[in-house]
Amino acid sequence: MNIKTNKYIFIPTPLSLMAAAIIFLLSTCQYFEPKSIDTTYKVYLDNPSNEGMEIYINGQKNKVKKHHTEILELEPGDYHFKALNKKNEKIFETNIEVDTVLLINLTKAEYWIVGELYAETDAHWDKVKIDTLNIENHIIIGNIKQLDRNQLFYKKEWDFNLDEDFIDTMDLHKKYYVGKKVFRKQDYIKYYFNQ
Repeated sequence: MNIKTNKYIFIPTPLSLMAAAIIFLLSTCQYFEPKSIDTTYKVYLDNPSNEGMEIYINGQKNKVKKHHTEILELEPGDYHFKALNKKNEKIFETNIEVDTVLLINLTKAEYWIVGELYAETDAHWDKVKIDTLNIENHIIIGNIKQLDRNQLFYKKEWDFNLDEDFIDTMDLHKKYYVGKKVFRKQDYIKYYFNQ
């Protein structure tokens, strides 16, 4: 049996080459469009001191009043931070990468991360690390971690920020959850003795 096959050779015409070039250009346009950044991170500039401060971030001035937290929304990236006191003396100057929520420790204050148990019963406290600390002659028992006061900034490892309260209830997908809140030292002492 003799089978006859036909061989076809494709010879591009100028019109087919132009169509292929247009399709290629249209498919790559998305790579050349300016990208919009939808992600920003909150940066908490906390000033628990008795004096206002000026913080320059990439040269842009931000004032932080005494006993106040300024909250900024920054896009991911590297930023140059410089802090000055009222006498225009430099407190610190450094570069910080913003890639998550940050708390900037402007005054080398003491901060604490405190855990509260969310569960149907208190039976799960045996699974939670409990510490006993002496804070200014107050014995405090609980799930507590002191942050290094010499550290300039802290990446968020808590659920509730400085000026947020613990919530009363939480929908749980597990048997229990330890919700964490960051506190200034004096705020935590007041919280502990008033709960």
